[in-house]
Amino acid sequence: MDSAIIPLIHTYQRHVAEAIALFRTNLGVRGHLLRAWRRSLLPPDSTDTEDGHAIPQRGVLDADRNITYSFHGIGCRLEFGGHTVDFDFGPDQRFDGFDAWRLHLLAESLPEFHHFSDVDIAQQHLSQLETNGRITKLDSTFGCHLYFFTNPDDSSA
Repeated sequence: MDSAIIPLIHTYQRHVAEAIALFRTNLGVRGHLLRAWRRSLLPPDSTDTEDGHAIPQRGVLDADRNITYSFHGIGCRLEFGGHTVDFDFGPDQRFDGFDAWRLHLLAESLPEFHHFSDVDIAQQHLSQLETNGRITKLDSTFGCHLYFFTNPDDSSA
């Protein structure tokens, strides 16, 4: 049962990684993405000397492909044309974490994963993966609600 959700996790992680790459190439963000967004919230006379520039809370990552973003709290909501990907940053700026809610949100818009559009079903599969030691939550106050693969080989699609 548990491994049936892994292709959805990989799809989710590919979308997030693609968005991170677009932030770097299309918006020129070199450093920490959350810090770049929060820099835009500082007053204009701020003495923030961190390398990099501010990016707005909402914007377009790729106009041709209709990819937009909106930062929130410790994460970002992405619209990839017809489907939504929401991610939170984990410890050390990690962006490969996932949970049942985020997976169900993506599954709602992808017919091949529609059976995971019920968040409780997604959570059952994640709980089984956790029981089997394939995923874990990290001991961290930042992103502690997210699961991560325990084996790096599992995290690649």
